[in-house]
Amino acid sequence: MTGTPAVLYSGGRYDVFAVARSGQLYKLTFTAGKWLPWHDMGGSWAPGLAAVRVGSAYHVFGHRTSGHLQQATYPVAGSWLTQDLGGVTTGAPGVTYSGGRYAVYATTSAGTLLQDTYSGGSWHPWRVVGAAKVNPSGVSAVSASTVTDVFERGTNNALQQDYTSGSSWTHRSIGAGIDTAPAALYAGGNYTVYAEHQGVVYKATYNGKTWSSFSRFS
Repeated sequence: MTGTPAVLYSGGRYDVFAVARSGQLYKLTFTAGKWLPWHDMGGSWAPGLAAVRVGSAYHVFGHRTSGHLQQATYPVAGSWLTQDLGGVTTGAPGVTYSGGRYAVYATTSAGTLLQDTYSGGSWHPWRVVGAAKVNPSGVSAVSASTVTDVFERGTNNALQQDYTSGSSWTHRSIGAGIDTAPAALYAGGNYTVYAEHQGVVYKATYNGKTWSSFSRFS
């Protein structure tokens, strides 16, 4: 496999999505105490994925080799439906879902952060969000109550955060050097962000007031 995988968890079941070096999408599932064999979902994908589960359906986002973002939707007992969302972006995207609205975030090769949203039954045009340039290696997005947060690797390799609770965005540089796109989680009022530096995984946490320093995770 290659690129950033996507992982979903629900009711004791893990589903991992990853791209093979051949460009095909694969799914790996952990259920009833064991991992099942890799399942070939086909298609043509560039490395780097994001996913959400809404009801019984999986929604996987990644890039075509052309640079267009694509969405693959998979009912648990059904087949894949793939949709081209356009744009010319790169790296692993980030995705959030709330109340029937999907928001996908990705970067251009020039380091511009873009957003594409789905609401009212259709996808809307891409738009620029955030003011700072970012490294095009990928982003991670989380939705916390009324706030959406997007985490990126800066052009100076610092961890960056762009967040909004409405129409305007606020940018923050959290600091510390990272070598990869970050992965972010939100639970219990706290954020945890993971990233690699020189082959080691580090994490930083936010308790609602301050960010901790990066500490070694593995």
